[in-house]
Amino acid sequence: MLVDSGVILDRKMVYWDVRPSANLPTVEVRVADVPATVEETVLLATLIRAAVMTALQADGRGDDGGRLPPAILRAAYWKAAHDGLSGHLIDSVGSAAPARQRLDELVQRVRPALDELGEYDRVTAELDRIMAQGNGAMRQRKAWQQRADMMDVINQAAADTAG
Repeated sequence: MLVDSGVILDRKMVYWDVRPSANLPTVEVRVADVPATVEETVLLATLIRAAVMTALQADGRGDDGGRLPPAILRAAYWKAAHDGLSGHLIDSVGSAAPARQRLDELVQRVRPALDELGEYDRVTAELDRIMAQGNGAMRQRKAWQQRADMMDVINQAAADTAG
């Protein structure tokens, strides 16, 4: 209807967070910033893949996982974007806890899929590294705090990207 009425040019203009691809047998996800390193990108992709596998298995059992109230979902997105890994994240009932705790809960929930993929040890090691050394956003903030010089932030991002 939106395309036919000229409101949007094509289906790709519809804003969404997660959806099945219209053209490929994949799930498209748009809820996170682009990670700064290859390792962080692989971690995110692996967790998403494990979450999709877990959801498909649950769906096969007739368990749709329940629908989150939109207000909780919006609050969770806002809190994650605002605080990142250094803050608290909100769960499906609206309860906040440290980001590491929520990440550990996610890993345990998708662990059967991670085990099937042979990725559990790599995922937990990368999460440990990120929590100890920070992710791209944390490293960029730290670079800024040293001298309030944007070139320090750019150099940090370039170093992350170069590997």
